[in-house]
Amino acid sequence: MKQVIQNYKTGEPRIEKVPASMPKRGHALVSSAASPVSVGTEKYMLELAKKSLLGKALARPDLVRQVIAKAQAESLTKTYRQDRL
Repeated sequence: MKQVIQNYKTGEPRIEKVPASMPKRGHALVSSAASPVSVGTEKYMLELAKKSLLGKALARPDLVRQVIAKAQAESLTKTYRQDRL
């Protein structure tokens, strides 16, 4: 299966082969012949990737709140490691 993957830091998109998903019990696996790629979404991600960390935080305050909530619920170190992936 092929998947479009976009590097969040650089905004660079690439196509990679990835293993097909295995459906969970009670779910179905659907095969797609084609799928559109939203130019608007990719353009937004490219613009966001070019911003500094502060610029990204200002552009997505909702995600900043999620990170803060996670750090409070778990630990700052664990949250930092997971968010750097």
